[in-house]
Amino acid sequence: MGNISSFQSLHIVMLGLDLASKIMVLYRLKFNEFMNTMPTIGFNTEQIRLSNRPAKGISCHFWDVGGQKKLHPLWKSYSHCTDGINYVVDSDRLEKAKMELHKVTKFAENLGTPLLVIANKQDLPKLLAMSEIERQPELQRNEFMLKRI
Repeated sequence: MGNISSFQSLHIVMLGLDLASKIMVLYRLKFNEFMNTMPTIGFNTEQIRLSNRPAKGISCHFWDVGGQKKLHPLWKSYSHCTDGINYVVDSDRLEKAKMELHKVTKFAENLGTPLLVIANKQDLPKLLAMSEIERQPELQRNEFMLKRI
């Protein structure tokens, strides 16, 4: 992706299964607090101007795409020509999330696109630990950053 300070604007798509709380993650980033949210039907867009160095002044335009099964075929068009993909994993539905992430990483248009995998709902009981999620084969084949929420 290059030096982040060379960008004025970044386009980032938020993907993940329905009820993975993509919009909650996005609003946490935008407002720096947890908020009650409703599931995204279709898509939602948010613009966030970064204020911390080294990204100060960069504008990020986020596309939060609904995770309902009927919308999965549209993920390819939303992730085409994007500067980054944030994939939110609902940690209590890891197997299904892995299958869909595998499809996203196979799109030719996404090769070389930075991927951030966000492991959400880590506070719930009986979930895989971060170290177990990091060892998943889909994540081993891609350059990625894993973040716990």
